[in-house]
Amino acid sequence: MSIPELKSYLTTRDVEFSASEIVDKESLCKLVWETHVDCMSIGELNTFLSQNKISTAGCRDVNARRQKAKDAFEPPSRPVASPGGGGAGGWRKDDLVVLTGLSRADMNGKKGVVQVVHTDERKVTVFIEDMNRAFKVKYDNVTPWVEVEDLGAADEAEELS
Repeated sequence: MSIPELKSYLTTRDVEFSASEIVDKESLCKLVWETHVDCMSIGELNTFLSQNKISTAGCRDVNARRQKAKDAFEPPSRPVASPGGGGAGGWRKDDLVVLTGLSRADMNGKKGVVQVVHTDERKVTVFIEDMNRAFKVKYDNVTPWVEVEDLGAADEAEELS
C-alpha cells in the first residue's frame, strides 16, 4: 500500500496520529497493523493466530491475544536501492536517498527522492518531502535510503554544496 492509502485507512477509522509519530513508512505500517488488529473480531483474531502458529498460552483474555497479534508485525519489504557507481554516479530518477556530508548541517540526514540526474555536473536534484523543496547536491553527498515512496516534484531546485 502507498503512504496515502495507509493514512487514509487510519483516517477512516478515526485514528489520530502526528507527523512526529510517523517518521517513516515502517512506523506508519505498524500503526495501521495495530489498528487492524484492534478492529478484528475474536474469530478473525483466533484464525490469524492459529494460521501463523502463534501460541496463545498464557493469554488470559482477548487483549492479550490482540497483543500477541500486534507483536507479530513484520515491516514491509524494503525496495532495493540502485548501486552507487556507473555513468550517472549509479543514481536514477526516483532513487531513495539520504543527504550526507553537507556544509549545511541541518540538511544532513534529510531523506528524499532523486528527481533529476545531472551527469555532466555529477549532481542530482533531490526532493525533500518534509521541506516540500528540491535541492541539487553532489553525488558524494547522497547515500541510498530504502523507506520512502515517490514523493513528488518541485519547480526549482536550490543548489547545496
